Amino acid sequence: GWVDRFALPASSQRQRALVAAGGVPAVVTPQVFVDGQAFAAWRDERALRSRLLRQAAQTPAVALVLQGVAREGDRLRFELRAQAAPTAPLIWLQAVLLEGGLVSAVSQGENRGVTLHHEHVVRAAAGPVAGAGPWRAELALPQPTPAELALVVWAQDETGRTLNASWARCTL
Repeated sequence: GWVDRFALPASSQRQRALVAAGGVPAVVTPQVFVDGQAFAAWRDERALRSRLLRQAAQTPAVALVLQGVAREGDRLRFELRAQAAPTAPLIWLQAVLLEGGLVSAVSQGENRGVTLHHEHVVRAAAGPVAGAGPWRAELALPQPTPAELALVVWAQDETGRTLNASWARCTL
């Protein structure tokens, strides 16, 4: 009976695409992917940290260039390019806008009466778009607009493998 007030159709679409590309049998909630692959041990902090550090130690397959991040009214505009070798596989560019410090009072379901504190909540998403760019995009700012957000951008190949990612803190 509890509805996730932060759910976005773009996030559900991205999850379905990752499930289809990775041969995962079904979309479930919660479901975590690392580098395009389902990662069932995400609740195990040591296993998750180890997996993330292993991924971070690899040389990125492409260089990402994020520039021109600017607020224009109720939108955040930016440009993203992935500089890839000519032999690199198809590149998909994506971006999300994250907000933290959010609170929800749950009134129904198994967590009724619990106050949830949320960090890194996806508030807007753009992409995927094919090609190395440049990709000029904009994301709608949440209302009311918080003083600080984070813009996360990444490039993936056609299998969902992350080629590189970057983020920028946006003080508005």
